[in-house]
Amino acid sequence: MDSKLVGLADYRPGDADKPALLILHGFLQTHNFGIIKSLTDELADNGYTVLAPTLTLGIDKRARSFTCDMIQSHKFDDQYAELDSWINWLKNNGHSEIILIGHSTGGLGVLAYSALRNTLSVSIMGLIVINPTILVTKSERDKINKNLVVARELLAKNKNELGEFTLAYCVDNYISSPGSYISYASITENDLFSYFSNANHPVINIVASDDKLIPENMGNKLRKKGGNVIDIDGANHFFTNGHEFELFDAVNKAILILNKKQSDV
Repeated sequence: MDSKLVGLADYRPGDADKPALLILHGFLQTHNFGIIKSLTDELADNGYTVLAPTLTLGIDKRARSFTCDMIQSHKFDDQYAELDSWINWLKNNGHSEIILIGHSTGGLGVLAYSALRNTLSVSIMGLIVINPTILVTKSERDKINKNLVVARELLAKNKNELGEFTLAYCVDNYISSPGSYISYASITENDLFSYFSNANHPVINIVASDDKLIPENMGNKLRKKGGNVIDIDGANHFFTNGHEFELFDAVNKAILILNKKQSDV
């Protein structure tokens, strides 16, 4: 990477006439996280080239997921440069057409990347965004807002001391520098929809109806903004209890939609 860190990924070369698929994992996870690994296996079996990178989060050759109480110094937008590197790696290995796929905060990441980082001379055919979410849960919103006040005060005083914060499922045990914490905790639901509205590529949204982690009425809100939404009824955030196969069908359908959009251009 430009940061001089080495990143790891699961790479499965596929058919040359099909687009390459880059799959991005969620918060603090790796490319070996359950739903990412299952998607990688499924799509590779269908003949697609698949690249599933692990974001370094500031760790050279990071291969393990982070726990809440590990020291967090990475920032949300660090991933943009890493996505640049991986997309260029695909391009340099002969893949000129790429679809970005993200689950959970990985979905948030590829949306933000498309909206804010449209600088590559490579054909990104579109995005497939699966249950995109922010890290401020409804039940912990007040606590996170108070944590943000503390983190901003520390940053204003040029104090980079670590704090014990709340973020997502990490309650009072997210050990982070103030700048790192702010970069994640300050992202709002409005930001998520802004990234969607300002994406520079076509977006297919896959939304689980029983997901308690994403914003309420996510599918309907996206439709009101003109979004292309595939619903999976009864599924939760991780598509357990048999819904994994419905997710596979939805992703394959979304790839075909994006392929058609590209051929119509």
